Amino acid sequence: MQNSFPFEKIVPEMIKVIRRKSSQAQISRRLGHNSNQIHRWETLSSQINWKDFCELCKVQKFPLKEALFHQLKYQGSSDDAAQLITHLIGHSSVKEFCAAVQFKPSLVSKWRSGLVVPRLVQVLMIIERLHGVCLDFIDSLLKPSLLESLVAIRNLREKQKSVLMEFPEAGAFLAAASLPLSAKELNQMWAQLTQTLGIKSRRYQNLIESLVESGWLVKSDEGFRLQAVCLDTRGNEELALQLRKYWLAQASDFLQKADDVLYPHRFAIFTITLSEEADKKAAEAYHKYIFHLKEIVTNDQDPKTRLRCVNVQDLWLNFAGSKKAP
Repeated sequence: MQNSFPFEKIVPEMIKVIRRKSSQAQISRRLGHNSNQIHRWETLSSQINWKDFCELCKVQKFPLKEALFHQLKYQGSSDDAAQLITHLIGHSSVKEFCAAVQFKPSLVSKWRSGLVVPRLVQVLMIIERLHGVCLDFIDSLLKPSLLESLVAIRNLREKQKSVLMEFPEAGAFLAAASLPLSAKELNQMWAQLTQTLGIKSRRYQNLIESLVESGWLVKSDEGFRLQAVCLDTRGNEELALQLRKYWLAQASDFLQKADDVLYPHRFAIFTITLSEEADKKAAEAYHKYIFHLKEIVTNDQDPKTRLRCVNVQDLWLNFAGSKKAP
């Protein structure tokens, strides 16, 4: 099952939605173009860059600044592409960033220096490939607009959420798949997880089959690899509560069992970090054991064995080895 974003199709659809009922020529004139530039953008005969997109949103009064802050915590000027790119890179190295977003370092350097303005489609690629929230960003901007090109990806992600509802323990197996392990090592880790979490063989088989069928995992001759990089659970209270309930119940028992196994750090457990604002009662229970997990993460610098702490608000499943655990 495909889990790729139709970036090229999204851009002309977004422009059409943003110009509302105004004609292409009308919007072109408002943007200061003598020719029908909107027509060129909507037909992909030319690519709209980020600066022009910002101006389009400003003219049509679409909340671009709010969408950038809500989804990406960006507080700078919307049309400052260099500052935005720097913010999106965050604490990643340029090498890690380029590997994740699949752009050349020389091009990224030009973006950061302001010598070149990225195209809208390139910014969307970065938001999705590095942060995994392109769908949510578009929904925040368009309030939300069911773009035709996004229907398939939206349905897929709903299916992925339903798998986590049915198998809340699946997060541990997905977190393990995010590590740079060989097929043999991954199978060994999964075997340890089934034992530690008390998962019966039939349920384990159904769990893995569901993760593959829904697009979370891809099966090949070399084994399994992670396909879905990030699933945002914001706005899905039912799923968030289901995951919290499961992992809070497992936490204490897991830590006790982990002390007895051969490689306790290699349990890439999908822990749920909670904010007091989101759920004070659950946070109190969570804080009773979280310092143990943070200590392990801090002391374990080997990316193959690092414990992964993941936020329930954004179920981050990083590219294998491309990021450091928080």
